[in-house]
Amino acid sequence: MERQHSVLRHGPGKRFLLLCIGAALSALVLAGCGGGGGGGGGSAGFGGFLPIVPPAQPPSSPPPSPPSVSSFAIGGTASGLAGTVVLRNNDKDDLTLTADGAFVFATRVVAGNPYAVTVAQQPVGQTCAVSAGQGTVSASTGDVGDVRVVCAARTYAIGGTVSGLAASGTLVLRNNNNGADELSVTANGSFSFAQALPHGAAFDVTVRTQPVGQLCTLANASGIATAPVTDIVATCVADPASLPPSVPAVPSVGYAPKAFLFSWTAEARATYYRLGEDPANSGTFGVLADNLTGTTYALQNLSLAAPPAAYRYALQACNANGCSAWSAPVLPDATRAIGYFKRPADLAGVSSMGLGRSAIAFSPDGLLMAIADPRANAVHLYGNDAGNWRWVQTLVWPESAPASVSLSDDGTLLAGRFQSGTIQGGQVEVYVRGPQGWAHSETWRSPLPRNLGDFGSSVSVSRDGTVAVVSEYGITGAGDFYVYRKASGQWVLEQRIDAPSGEPGSLFGAFATISQDGATIAVGAQYENSAGGLADAGAAYVYTKAAGAGGWTLNTRFEQPVQSANAWFGGSIAMSGNGEVVIVGASREDDAGYTVAGALYVYRRVGAGYQLEQRISAPLPQVEARFGGYGTSVSGDGSLIAVASFRDGAASAGVNGDMTPAGTSSGAVMLYEKRASGWALKSFVKAPNPGSGDAFGYGLTLSADGKTLAVGAYGEASNATGIGGNQADNSVPSAGAVYLY
Repeated sequence: MERQHSVLRHGPGKRFLLLCIGAALSALVLAGCGGGGGGGGGSAGFGGFLPIVPPAQPPSSPPPSPPSVSSFAIGGTASGLAGTVVLRNNDKDDLTLTADGAFVFATRVVAGNPYAVTVAQQPVGQTCAVSAGQGTVSASTGDVGDVRVVCAARTYAIGGTVSGLAASGTLVLRNNNNGADELSVTANGSFSFAQALPHGAAFDVTVRTQPVGQLCTLANASGIATAPVTDIVATCVADPASLPPSVPAVPSVGYAPKAFLFSWTAEARATYYRLGEDPANSGTFGVLADNLTGTTYALQNLSLAAPPAAYRYALQACNANGCSAWSAPVLPDATRAIGYFKRPADLAGVSSMGLGRSAIAFSPDGLLMAIADPRANAVHLYGNDAGNWRWVQTLVWPESAPASVSLSDDGTLLAGRFQSGTIQGGQVEVYVRGPQGWAHSETWRSPLPRNLGDFGSSVSVSRDGTVAVVSEYGITGAGDFYVYRKASGQWVLEQRIDAPSGEPGSLFGAFATISQDGATIAVGAQYENSAGGLADAGAAYVYTKAAGAGGWTLNTRFEQPVQSANAWFGGSIAMSGNGEVVIVGASREDDAGYTVAGALYVYRRVGAGYQLEQRISAPLPQVEARFGGYGTSVSGDGSLIAVASFRDGAASAGVNGDMTPAGTSSGAVMLYEKRASGWALKSFVKAPNPGSGDAFGYGLTLSADGKTLAVGAYGEASNATGIGGNQADNSVPSAGAVYLY
């Protein structure tokens, strides 16, 4: 070997050897070494090398076919799209959508490979979300069609920053004048409204309420929301002019019939006022009247006969920056608001036994009041004009005094007149209201005139002014009443009904009334003897008329459950608007050992007739008090009863005073209300200026809504005239007065 290497490097055969080696290397690449083709083994070749022979090759054949490849479509549906969205699958396949509906990517995905659908570009003003957008396709899944793309409007918060706000201040902001999108800011720093706005919506932030003692201004407060709004700037500085007004002084109180007249001094910086009321004397005032721009307020149509526990009122002064605290309270004297009605000034000279002796009537709506003035031969009419009571008209007859009056809502007025002079047996005057006041329409006289018949001693008209009752009680006869009905604008006599007892002198019809609905009539007969012969025990009757044809028929006869002579049961009678409740007074009935104390009976309709519901005694029975005598009335719904005791002896004045008898015989009225347990005393009503012998309650009436009570006192002696005059003078005995509660 060493010789060979030496020859390779230095011998004369060097070139040939190199060529052989190169040829051998080439043959190795192709097939083997040793030069050409030759068979099997042999001796070594030249230079001691063995020949290289290539291996045998297999027969030639075509290449195999590639395996089959499956691919699948990727798609789904889009909804809510309002612009252009670009979807992308597997980070390379983009698809542009411009409308809702189905979509499919252009490039299919080979089986066994994943797919991943994403949003490459969102629509302007919207955000789209992809669901079911990822998975791997296979022959078992097939084409993918359940990718969901849901788009919705993009919303942006609206906010900014506040600076300079006082530590105790509150700034109220409002967006787009939307009362539901208000924000109260109580500290400096950032703020944001609760309601976000959709892309492209307008925003307009304003100051709803300034902080007390500060003025806040806004910058960048309006525009279009295309991104979250954070650059609204509110800057607050001190501003004394922005303070609410100071606490006002206590308001003053004046008085008118059923009204408190408040007035106050204007407060600096105030633009309006609030009047507050605390009826329960609890110390907490509720707003009674708001946005009062003047310095006066009339609280009208008070129910003075049934007042709350206490009247307390206070005032707030307000402006755009808020309201002051309540002023100190004022406690009006409700007694001074009791209406005080006397004769008009031109009838001041008429004296004795006058105003309030007999009838007082309200129209059912309570807006008109008629007062019979027998001594003046007149009826005075008063009206409630927007809460202000005023004299309207006086009707005067030269020959006879009015005995009774009744008013309907349409202004029909009936006035019964006593017999006098040439008027024998009495008569009824009918008036109608026109543009110039009340005008005489017609006169009704008794179809069968009798001496001392007193036709018209009691009159009553239905609420709609179409049915009327006129009584003719008779001193020597048994008495009767007449029913008139208006048909085609004309009054006609419908029926005459005589006393069922036929007893002369029973005073059947001395008190007769018709229900407001015109379907029930109640009549008293206070001198009717009992079946057992008890003189002047009294009785009362109810008549009804069936719908359609047919006349009035007797429904029920009432008498004392325990009869007694001289009780005068039926001496007063009243009825609710639908005739469901009937009350009957027995002014001379003894009670609890007190002679002639009086009592009241309440009946209620049950089925086709009536049953006694309750006997009511005076709160403190008194001898000769005449509880239940003459003055009785019922509210339209039958829930409130007014009953007089015109000789009551309590010395108190006004409403709910001391009921203890003091021997004054000045008179009183009691209000009872219906409760679950029965009828109970609600108010004890006296005159504001009670005097012995005033006969307060001899005449009374209650408005249909129960909110106004008128009480006559024919013995009152003041020389005042008109409305609201001097009550202290007593220089005109029995001039009479009417009080309004």
